[in-house]
Amino acid sequence: MHFDRLHYFQTVADELNMTRAAEKLHLSQQALSSQISKLEEEYGALFFERKRPNLVLTPEGRHFAKFAVSVLRQEEEMTNGLRDMRLHYAGTVGVGVTQTRAVSLMPEFIAQFVSRHPRVKVDLDIASYRSNDLERKLIKGELDVIVVPSLSYLPPTIDRAELCKDHFCLSIPRSFIETILEPGQSCADFAALPLSGQREQILASGLLDRVPFVYGARYVSYRARQFLSRYAPLNSSVVDLYNYENLFCQSFCPHAAVFTLDSSVRSAITRDADGVPSLFLYHIATPESPVSVLLYYPKETANASARLFIDELIAHAQSLPAEEPQEYFAELA
Repeated sequence: MHFDRLHYFQTVADELNMTRAAEKLHLSQQALSSQISKLEEEYGALFFERKRPNLVLTPEGRHFAKFAVSVLRQEEEMTNGLRDMRLHYAGTVGVGVTQTRAVSLMPEFIAQFVSRHPRVKVDLDIASYRSNDLERKLIKGELDVIVVPSLSYLPPTIDRAELCKDHFCLSIPRSFIETILEPGQSCADFAALPLSGQREQILASGLLDRVPFVYGARYVSYRARQFLSRYAPLNSSVVDLYNYENLFCQSFCPHAAVFTLDSSVRSAITRDADGVPSLFLYHIATPESPVSVLLYYPKETANASARLFIDELIAHAQSLPAEEPQEYFAELA
């Protein structure tokens, strides 16, 4: 069996159209059809029923498709492993990251990275809040890279690259929004309103004087107090969480409105059958928002695996859609 022929089969199985599959593979339709016929002859089975203009997988074809996906995945892992061995991509990459980024930016990327490079181990050092320890470890060579907000001091031996931006926001659970719906209005109707319309309905209902608020004292206390004094002067249900872990729990188990950075709650949002989100996010303009999330690393990186990690993380961040808030709930000076 040829891997190319297996790849041809998988493309045809995905497209179920010989013309589209041939265009995708940059082959003539006749050449692709010939390759599929040879594969069927090799295994003595008919994989496709020709029903113009499309194809239909036979039971044998569906069985073979499961096999093809598994084999092609193993072939890719083998190829990546051989490349890593050839280029000396092996060893450990020490990565320091603050907890906010550990639950937002990094999980998907690290899963993809270790799948592509199975001989490279990623050793995560997660800081609960302050990045000072991570900065010190990077300068001392105990970490290869760190992902943190802007550092106050940048030694000349350290380089940086911006990965993304975080915006200060208020998240309000859907269960609270449902208490302010007007007669005949559904939560889907409310979600379809422009942000300015949602904001006006929230303010007119007095919801902010009733909903419990949670914030982290270490990074949003002053702005949260400003917001509450302006929009919820009668609210007494305010909890100051000093601990980041508790703040994340409140975001993922919505029992209160939470002041936080948008990246830390976006992964907690789910949608029902009508597309209504479980959390409504409202960005708040402050002098500190947006916050740049930066990648710091030594300019002279000797570790080839660390260099690979840096390049791929930057490329991953650049591929993410930039989400610039179009409207703010409040302007806090």
